[in-house]
Amino acid sequence: MTITKIQSTILTLSLLTAISAPAFSVDDHEMITEIAIQEMQECNLLPAVMQIKNAADIVVKANVREDNYLINGFKKTFTYSHFYNPLRPLVGETRRAYHADQAVLDYASQIKKLEKSSNSKNEILENAGMISHMLQDASSPTHVLWINHAIFDGFESRVKVSRLDLTSEETDCSKISLAGLKSPIQIMKASGLATLKELEEDMQYQKLSDDESALETFSMPWSKGFFSNSELYTTKVLQFLRDYDFLRPDLNSPKSDDAGNANWSSEPLPKGEYGSFSDGISNITLRGDNFGKARFDADGAKIIVNQNQYVQLRKTLMRQSVLSTQRLILWLGSAKESTVALP
Repeated sequence: MTITKIQSTILTLSLLTAISAPAFSVDDHEMITEIAIQEMQECNLLPAVMQIKNAADIVVKANVREDNYLINGFKKTFTYSHFYNPLRPLVGETRRAYHADQAVLDYASQIKKLEKSSNSKNEILENAGMISHMLQDASSPTHVLWINHAIFDGFESRVKVSRLDLTSEETDCSKISLAGLKSPIQIMKASGLATLKELEEDMQYQKLSDDESALETFSMPWSKGFFSNSELYTTKVLQFLRDYDFLRPDLNSPKSDDAGNANWSSEPLPKGEYGSFSDGISNITLRGDNFGKARFDADGAKIIVNQNQYVQLRKTLMRQSVLSTQRLILWLGSAKESTVALP
């Protein structure tokens, strides 16, 4: 049977769709994981399971493998997506059975089973690497809000943060803490909530006058300018986020687990698309956004954005990913304790 040109095009578009939504790039995931482990090593905080030969390498490789479609394509396409929202459930997808929170629960349960064997440290570390990838994705706005995007999405590809940017300050070992979190899913929820709160911080925009002769400065939260999921950002949501004591970018855990969560709408969150930053292209394999652009048009206005603001937001969220990864490793060291619960 021969493949027609049309069939070939369909296959190509399907592949592009399949490899969409990596949140941070593969290089970012690798760098975040390496920095997290290196800082813990400097602070003498690595648990015994991380003391075996090549432990860091095992965790890093398992992490980046989650976005490798040559290896994990079937799993990512049909089993687990990397989307997660800490406030509302995500509706199911026909191609995927679960989202990232279920993946974390499943991998953590596997770790608990493997701990009963004395020869399973490598497998424990591999599962930890897979969990770390999901936790890191919880610091990506597009993943927390379930916004479809492709690999050339502006948040991932247009604004880069270097290793030096993320390690420019001396490591404060006292900030590497579980902060009361008792399981990977709680770490994930704290990270997702912190991401939502970060999106409520005001960003300074400048708008050109119609004749482009003058600039007007105005403030607007990231969530209003970047995303279309405005139903998430109500007074009730803001109050809920204020109930959590976060210190950005070193974020503390919720004051109490699931505080106020019962007051949330249980209606599933639908798939989102870019709001005023959209380039208007409907095909998900081609859609882009204006994150990282110095100038763009939005709602008929010419907007100018300082590049440093993009960099600072991305750096904050990546440092959040480092902390989430460190918390997971701390959990590995305490996972055998009877007081540590999975959910």
